[in-house]
Parts: sequence; C-alpha cells; structure tokens
Amino acid sequence: MSFNINTMNLKLYTITMLSILGMVACKYSDKYKKFTSAHDFSVEYPPYLQKSNNLHPSALVQAKNDYRDIYFVAGLYDKGTDSNAFNTFCDTTIQNLEKFIREPLIEKDSSFTLNNLPVREILLTGTIEEKRILYVINFYNGRDKYYQTCGWFFRSKRNLWENDIKKSCRSLIEL
Repeated sequence: MSFNINTMNLKLYTITMLSILGMVACKYSDKYKKFTSAHDFSVEYPPYLQKSNNLHPSALVQAKNDYRDIYFVAGLYDKGTDSNAFNTFCDTTIQNLEKFIREPLIEKDSSFTLNNLPVREILLTGTIEEKRILYVINFYNGRDKYYQTCGWFFRSKRNLWENDIKKSCRSLIEL
C-alpha cells in the first residue's frame, strides 16, 4: 500500500514541478528589444517578438510572434523635394495597404510631434482571410528621410496588444 502512496506523491510532485516550470518558461522579460540602424534611427519592440525576415521586403526591422499573431516592422524611405510629399507618402502607403484588405476603415488619423519629429499616426482596420486586423502605422517626417513603423494583430486582441504596438511604433528616434 505504501508503494501506491509514494507513487501518487511522486506523480503529484512531478505535475507540480512541471506546472511551475511551464509558468516560468512562458514569462517574457519586460525589457524591450532595441534595434539601431547604422546611421539613421533606432526603434524598440516587445521582448515576446522574434526577429524575422519575411514580413516586408523593404523593412529594416521585422519582428513577429506567430503564436500570438502580432507583427511589427520599421523602415526608412528617401524624401522627395516637394513640401507636400510627406502627406502624399502617407496617403499613398495607406491606399496601397487598403488594396490588399477587405472592408478597410480608418479608425483614427492624427498628427503630433514625437521625439522632435512630426508624426502622422493611422489606426486602420480591415479583413484578411475572414479575420479583422488592426494596423497601427506611424509615419515620421525626418531631416533627410521618412520613417515608417507598423504593427498589426487581430482586432479581437486589441486589449492585449494595442498598447505594446503603439509603444513600439512611437519609439522611433532619428539618430
């Protein structure tokens, strides 16, 4: 009879230890990862995102978490000589994105200054493969370049990921 009690205790101990290990292993650091380009900008993104290279062909920063369905990219673009080129750049980028999604809707379009740069932030939703996606897109009007940060995730997970993605999209600093 004591063999069964010890076996049950061992099983309970093993299950308890595996549960604790599972909880600890799933915990991510609170410290954001930082990317610094050679000469142009730096940006930060959440620690639960892993580097990628298949999200956008021209993005210098690409990070994702396929399990959580959350993605982030950042890049830079040459400036034109037209003084209205910044808004044209923003509008054209949004129009191109809207071609690939169904039922596009701009939830918010705002302008402000961040890290000493003019910024235009757009929250856009649309449907891809029957899933509603929320895009947080920030355009920065830099000294010699335009910068863009973009994060996206399932709109139904907005309460989980929006603050993290906004923090990342707003973290760009021109060097």
